[in-house]
Amino acid sequence: MSQPVLIKIYAHFAPVTDDVVRELEDCVSSAICAEDFTGPIVSTLGDMVRLSFEGIYFPEEEVADIVRRAVEDGASGKMDVLDLENWHMTRYEGKDHVLHRSGAPLNNVLDFSGF
Repeated sequence: MSQPVLIKIYAHFAPVTDDVVRELEDCVSSAICAEDFTGPIVSTLGDMVRLSFEGIYFPEEEVADIVRRAVEDGASGKMDVLDLENWHMTRYEGKDHVLHRSGAPLNNVLDFSGF
């Protein structure tokens, strides 16, 4: 029997350096993915880094700290953390050298997005 997915992460930030990508790869090595999750958690497209994750544990605070430093250096983008166990979404949005954090119950998010 497979374990249920408790957390989903979707993110993109650019421009980032290769050092940031390596830091993220090292950091997410402690994540515990769903059994059927097949993709890499960290991927790149040019100078953009993307995070995609489904599973039961993700080092959110540590990743947010790495992303915060990248945003302070000029990156922009967002990271959405969907906590399915507590039915809550946290959004980290980086722009103008500042990483902002906000959150809302998933019901509010789904209502806003038209689902």
